[in-house]
Amino acid sequence: MSFCRQIRVATISVVFVLLGSSADLVAQNRLWRSAQSRLVTKFDWNCAKTSWRPTRAENNIVQVALRREDNGPGRYADRAFAYDLNRDGTAELFVPLTCGATGNCGWAVLTTTRPRLLGIISGQDVYVHSLRGRWPIIITYGHLSAVEGALETFRFLNNRYVLSKHPYAINHGDYDLDIQGGRGHKMPAFLQRARAGCKSLGD
Repeated sequence: MSFCRQIRVATISVVFVLLGSSADLVAQNRLWRSAQSRLVTKFDWNCAKTSWRPTRAENNIVQVALRREDNGPGRYADRAFAYDLNRDGTAELFVPLTCGATGNCGWAVLTTTRPRLLGIISGQDVYVHSLRGRWPIIITYGHLSAVEGALETFRFLNNRYVLSKHPYAINHGDYDLDIQGGRGHKMPAFLQRARAGCKSLGD
């Protein structure tokens, strides 16, 4: 391959990467739009209350979900954070199933009226808001390293929360963050303004 052709191929590759990054950002913003104008609540493992006493139906759902997760150390499913996602007057439950050394957890999301599993999300910090009569998106922050993290967006599709994936997503729906002031994505302002779900957030 000639040097000029190599340059053209490299240039085209860079353009596609940039277009992919732009499309990824646009798609994320489209999903985030519903949350940007509402009060967002942030919670983590520390906000899940150990005083939670599951009903038999809730416990059965959580135990099945737990068996599907990693059976190694860091298994919990003994606490929950309550939040009313669709503003019907009854809170949904976020139950941490397993948590790794970096603080990221797999969370079971379930209803309490006629209990059923709405899905399993993952992350260290969870950002939620309410939509009357509708299921809003859920955004999570996952810790990757001392200088990197990633946001994931879960949307309600076919009666279940699933990780949002779109054609130009770089990392299957992830939104990578550069925590230490580099040139990467920053934490979006509307998430920085999120109110704490509990006093022990981040402890």
